[in-house]
Amino acid sequence: RTNKRQYFKETGQWHYAHGINKYQRRKVIRFEMPFNVICLGCEEKFGIPRKIAKGVRFDAKKRFYGQYFRTKIYEFIMVCSACKQQLRVRTNPRDCTYDLAAGLRMAVNKQKDMDLREMEQDRQK
Repeated sequence: RTNKRQYFKETGQWHYAHGINKYQRRKVIRFEMPFNVICLGCEEKFGIPRKIAKGVRFDAKKRFYGQYFRTKIYEFIMVCSACKQQLRVRTNPRDCTYDLAAGLRMAVNKQKDMDLREMEQDRQK
């Protein structure tokens, strides 16, 4: 008699049962939004900007986009749950951050923005 692994491999009883996750099957990962953003699709469709908070998780497809010197640049493609708009985020190894490629824009904190402007004006004086 052959060993268990060989037996199950031949009969196909453990098909996709062990050791294969979403990424290995469909290149899907769990992506967590790195900062507060606004979905442009919701803004067009509903007329109200929908804020997606930092830390919200998405199932995203991970694709190789290019290279910066020898560092790989990846693109994460996900879908907004409200408007079904495709959202794209890319890694930016040059600045050690993420770039919003499509479907998103940065959510600006108005109070924080005003404070920064005041600080800059005080420095210039």
